[in-house]
Amino acid sequence: MNKLKKKLALLICWTITMIILTSCKGSRELDEIGIVVSMGMDIEDEKIIMTVEIINPTSTKMAAGAPEQRGTVFIQSIGDTISDAGRNTTLQFDRRMYLPHNSVVIFGEEFAKRGIGDFMDFFSRDNEERETSYMVVAKGAKAYEVMGINGGLSNSAGDYLVKLIENFKRNAKTRSLPVFEFFRYYYDTSTGPILGVVEKVEKKEINKETSKQITQETKEKVIEKYVLDVSGGAAFKEDILIGYYSGDEMIGFNFIVDELEEGLMVFETPKELSDKSSYIGREGRLTVMEILKSKTKKDIKIIDGEIQLAIDVKLRGGLREETRGVDLSNSEIIEALEKACSEKVKEHIKMTMEKAQKEFKHDNFSIGALIHRKYPEEWRKIYNDWQNIFPKISYTVNVETEIQRTGLVSTPSNIRER
Repeated sequence: MNKLKKKLALLICWTITMIILTSCKGSRELDEIGIVVSMGMDIEDEKIIMTVEIINPTSTKMAAGAPEQRGTVFIQSIGDTISDAGRNTTLQFDRRMYLPHNSVVIFGEEFAKRGIGDFMDFFSRDNEERETSYMVVAKGAKAYEVMGINGGLSNSAGDYLVKLIENFKRNAKTRSLPVFEFFRYYYDTSTGPILGVVEKVEKKEINKETSKQITQETKEKVIEKYVLDVSGGAAFKEDILIGYYSGDEMIGFNFIVDELEEGLMVFETPKELSDKSSYIGREGRLTVMEILKSKTKKDIKIIDGEIQLAIDVKLRGGLREETRGVDLSNSEIIEALEKACSEKVKEHIKMTMEKAQKEFKHDNFSIGALIHRKYPEEWRKIYNDWQNIFPKISYTVNVETEIQRTGLVSTPSNIRER
């Protein structure tokens, strides 16, 4: 009898557990929520202006001949804080925002210059907001001025911007930083975060609305379109925007912090390598190498109280273009191209370091962390004054380049075979 009671009690427990686990408590239907895919933050008169892009689930044609509705809609609201502005959307929009699908947060330039630290609590506290959302700064603009632009094939403007940001893996002129990484830099007082940048630029195209033969008048008739450009980086001191790095300067930055995955190095081919008597076409001047692998090591030494930084880069790549016309089957020429590429990398790194030391006067490369690890006792003495010391440190740059492949031909197209 006792065994029967135990089995019955166990069966009842299992039944109750299955009922509880399969229930759908607190569920929200698709037609009750507004799925956010991008978010913009601006500030005017100390008020937060929140702009969100929301998916329209009824954007497909409902019947033959029915008008096609917009794939996304944009909602804007104002509040004293981010939470207040977000909740105020319900006063104008018929659905409550749903944030787990938000992939990018855009800060207007004025907002970023004011400081974003006291508003970042929302992104870490709210259980819906994704910590993997990218953070970018609208260069020279409000966040809402760059939203809504879709210059690609993506279904929404937000998705278009996210895909541009993720091109960081293929182009070293930009930067991708999600929310969780921002906090890693923000809490480290020895460094500062570098956020991505987005800028609205004009694009002119020939009007292709007519299928008639293109005339000179048609060529001159252009329509203006906007696209987004994500080249460059936004430098922060703690939570305040202090300036921008250009696309070329971001190449140097990514080399320094060892976050360069892919990209191109464009450099001048040494003039002494070419033989003009062999040209059958116009003489070019540039060589392009695709980066296949890059590794940077940084080392700190303190000698007689002076901090010395050594930056060592090892680079492997393959030739993508050679326009001057040189014999790529010659090993001495390959060595000369490798040296020229190394000099170009040094130029990028020095250009970035010079801007950081002379203009921003702020360490955005985590160099202070190197001192902390190697010289903890010295770091305790200079910790509070590090950002004043950083502009005075000396550094050396050493780059080793190896060209591993030259492509399908050894003789460029603009010279005769020797």
